[in-house]
Amino acid sequence: MRRRSSLLALVTSLLLAFAGALTAPLAASAEEAATATPSIVEATSDGLTLRVDLTGVQARTGTDGVYVALTERAAVAPIGSGQWIPGASIVDGSGSGSYTIPAASLDRSKLYDALVWYAHGAPTPDAIIAQVPVEISASQWDAVFPPAVDPPTGPGTDPGTDPGTDPGTDPDPGTDPDPGTDPRPEAKIGSLEWGVKASFVNYIEKLSGDGTVTLTAPASRDGAKFAFPQSSADGWDAEARTGSVQFSGAVGFRAHGGVLSFALANPKIVVTSTAAAQLVVTSGRSEVAVATLDLSRATVTELKDDRGANAGTRWRNVPATLTEAGVPVFQQYPAGTELDPVSFTVAASADVDPVEPPVVKPPKKPKPHKPAKPSSPSSSRAAGSLAWGISSGFAAYTTGDIAKGSISTSGVGRSGGRFLFPQATGGDWNFRSETGTVRYSGVVSFSGHHGLMNEGFANPVITVTNGNRGTISAGGRTFELRLSAGSKSTASSGAVTWSDVPVVGAISGGGSSGGASGGGSFGIDPVTFTVGAVGGNPFGSSTVSHPSLTNEAAPEPPATTGITLKTPEDEIVAGGEVEFEAAGFTPGERDILVVIYSQPIVLDRNGGADEDGVVHWVGTLPKDLHGEHTLTVQGSSDAGAVIDILSQAEYDALRAADAADADGAGGGSTGPAAQAAGVAPRADAASWELWAIAGVLVVLAAGMTGLVVAQRRRRVA
Repeated sequence: MRRRSSLLALVTSLLLAFAGALTAPLAASAEEAATATPSIVEATSDGLTLRVDLTGVQARTGTDGVYVALTERAAVAPIGSGQWIPGASIVDGSGSGSYTIPAASLDRSKLYDALVWYAHGAPTPDAIIAQVPVEISASQWDAVFPPAVDPPTGPGTDPGTDPGTDPGTDPDPGTDPDPGTDPRPEAKIGSLEWGVKASFVNYIEKLSGDGTVTLTAPASRDGAKFAFPQSSADGWDAEARTGSVQFSGAVGFRAHGGVLSFALANPKIVVTSTAAAQLVVTSGRSEVAVATLDLSRATVTELKDDRGANAGTRWRNVPATLTEAGVPVFQQYPAGTELDPVSFTVAASADVDPVEPPVVKPPKKPKPHKPAKPSSPSSSRAAGSLAWGISSGFAAYTTGDIAKGSISTSGVGRSGGRFLFPQATGGDWNFRSETGTVRYSGVVSFSGHHGLMNEGFANPVITVTNGNRGTISAGGRTFELRLSAGSKSTASSGAVTWSDVPVVGAISGGGSSGGASGGGSFGIDPVTFTVGAVGGNPFGSSTVSHPSLTNEAAPEPPATTGITLKTPEDEIVAGGEVEFEAAGFTPGERDILVVIYSQPIVLDRNGGADEDGVVHWVGTLPKDLHGEHTLTVQGSSDAGAVIDILSQAEYDALRAADAADADGAGGGSTGPAAQAAGVAPRADAASWELWAIAGVLVVLAAGMTGLVVAQRRRRVA
């Protein structure tokens, strides 16, 4: 009976697939009105800048704007970070976005497309709006990957020649050089150029509030890149082009009053093969391999001296990836993070030695300012405090079903959904004019997306300029306070309180580039603060986490319905693959459990839902399970299905019986499957004919499905 069901199900699926193929173009017509026009607006040695102009984009419920990205031809894997175009920026279906693709991520020999899909989620077929070819001219490619040409050695000469000689020849043997000239060729000095990570350097210098980037000679800087001259090539095999090359100099980073402070000194390139290398730096007193280098994607050039002899080798735009060992150096980035590409030349060494690494304090977490006892002039005033939720939307997102993170506090209390920061020492508050700066103590940290999202708000500082305007600063951010929109009261002791003061600004969520995790932006909560006496003892520490961080699988199946199996029932075998879908979860939800019973066995802890809240899962069943079991999905919702798992022996016997049936039918060339596959419309069929054929096939499929159901019911009975 199982074999008959399988055969009928096969016929049904073939008929439905054929009907779907006929109707798919009509279903896809919903997005035919949308157009994407890509263009390369800038081409430099740093990479290509892609602009995409959109028209006819239709709004979709549950999404906020679209993503645009560059992909390899006909692929859907974005190259680089892509660009998010918020829904508010798309007016009457039109909008545009642009972003730069690093040269290290490009290959001149490949063709590329511009891909546009709905945010926030992956570019699945139902989310893709358009995918069109991107035209990249030869001159634009030349700008990204300049041809290897040595500079001329003198006026009016070709590269690599001496005045008055044929290209690449030496002066006549035995003759003296012209007076005042040096017959020795000019040596090319090896060097290493690296931007470290552009977004990190930008944060230190422009966003942290007090950050600095310092250099230790002979390191130098040209724009976004740091350069280190070669100091030694003693470990280098020039013929094999493997080994180690030492460079000299250091670059240091410092921000948040020294809480973030580290240096990268004396970089070393260690080449192990034609395709792989490591970037090693001295951080503190230890050498650390902070990045792996993919030499297979680099542009390699042989250098010549002014006589045409080999003078070294240059690797340009080598992709660099942060290692596990490098994570403690940078602190805020996980292993696998893409760093800026590295370019290096192995040639002659400069007359420099490795530098003494800068001494910096190791990175540490922020600590609350130490409160002190009130001084006598302010002892009669009430203790000052700051009540601030920071961002209730961002807090809910952090501990919600998408970020699935936690909120930790140190020296901060909580009341009514707001964090309470006690007033700390310092500041220059003037109680007469009710202006100046007041400091508060405590740290609130938000973490989510398995550590990819980390936001901290430490030791807030409020500055009141006048009765209307002020600012609040924390964790390197500064937001505007609209004091005039709040209410103000002054106690007889001189302590002053502003209540429910609006804060201008937003916090961005998401744990990946482009906001693909669905974070978006969240507004800042209003503040209520009192400027009075320095607070007493600080609050303790606390942590609030998403339940999934501590939850385990339910002891019993929480549901037996809600899962739609994609794997046929006679293909569900011990140790085999099973595929299913389950709806009703939070859109974009992550860390969903897949568990099978009777004894709970967790098959997956990292299941995910798409933007429609549907979990699509493919995985392997345990080899020692057979018979009836319950497959479940557990997250913001629960779903399940009772399945019958075949043992390997049962599965083999069933396949043997199927083969025998096929042989008895004369090879199966005229069986139902072959007949169904032979139904095809004429190439010149009119649209009404296609619809008619599709309708007939759907009716046939429905009949077949009904027959299968009836047979299964008779089997059960």
